[in-house]
Amino acid sequence: MGKKRAKKTGKTNKVRKALIVRGRALGDLVWCTEIPEFLANDGYTVDFLAFKSNAQILQNNPYVNILNLHEGMPDTKQAYEDILKKFEGFYDLIVNLLFSVEGRFLWRTDMNYGIIPSEEQRRQMSRNKNYFIETVKIAGYLSRGYGKIYFSKEEEDKIKKWKESLNGYKVILWQPEGSTMNKRLPKVFKWIKAVLEHVPKSYHIVVSNTITNEALKGFIDDERVLTTCGEWNIRTIIGATKYADLVVGTTSFLVNVASCFETPNVVIFSAEEKENLTNYWKNSYPIYPKCKCFPCYLIPVYPEFVSDPEKKAIAQKYHDLCMGVYNYKCTESIDTEEVLSAIFRALGVIII
Repeated sequence: MGKKRAKKTGKTNKVRKALIVRGRALGDLVWCTEIPEFLANDGYTVDFLAFKSNAQILQNNPYVNILNLHEGMPDTKQAYEDILKKFEGFYDLIVNLLFSVEGRFLWRTDMNYGIIPSEEQRRQMSRNKNYFIETVKIAGYLSRGYGKIYFSKEEEDKIKKWKESLNGYKVILWQPEGSTMNKRLPKVFKWIKAVLEHVPKSYHIVVSNTITNEALKGFIDDERVLTTCGEWNIRTIIGATKYADLVVGTTSFLVNVASCFETPNVVIFSAEEKENLTNYWKNSYPIYPKCKCFPCYLIPVYPEFVSDPEKKAIAQKYHDLCMGVYNYKCTESIDTEEVLSAIFRALGVIII
């Protein structure tokens, strides 16, 4: 399914209509944000199937109309295929970006994207395959290698005023966790404390759906450290990313958004290499783990979430292989000095 190219439906109209579909993940949707403009320039009106949870990434894009999918819809291949069948007769072109990367360059450990190739095979298949390039290629276009997100004038004015109100303090956004175990940063609060020590005039925004203000105080109790949990929506986070001095995170939502604005970013890798994601980004500092299994090109799935006994056993096997002391070996092996060095370089701070 991931290898399908844009599908022409045979419908002929004076005004050609195109439909794009990708999926539920936030960061992955950023890979698609160039495509509406390309299609519009080729004479299409463009609809995009998205969920309420990720449609905010497309908000204010002048080239696209957003069609909201039901939040309760299963995030499965069959569910999307059923939806697309209903739309085939209404569009001249359907751009199916489902699994544009998954099952081609990344494999889930519950085998939902098929049989998992060997480690060497995965590396051969995925080497130098850039997720932006490969996703946009399915639509028939050449990506710049980073995304494109739009703001209204009201949004721009609001976020500029917020930045000006901070009296020259540096603003650093951190994403300490992603959708999987290999996107958790167990040392992140150690890093924040170190940056505060050397850059006291700095605010640190922890981008998280789970770390509440109360929970944050258990890690670090400082008025210069804030959390977005329960306070900020996706558009606010995107706006802050544009005007931040630095973004730090794993290969997830936040760093993908940073690529759209050339915001300096320190990217903590776990499954893939910089050629797969950040190769064409400006002001990007890649950090690699110190484990033999890197890059693994795996999407680890929590075994307890897998119902099929055979798939559950396979997911458990990979989980056990990856597990370190408290987290996965890849993120536990990230070198603190290397991360801090990249952060200070990105901020233009000289440590004597």
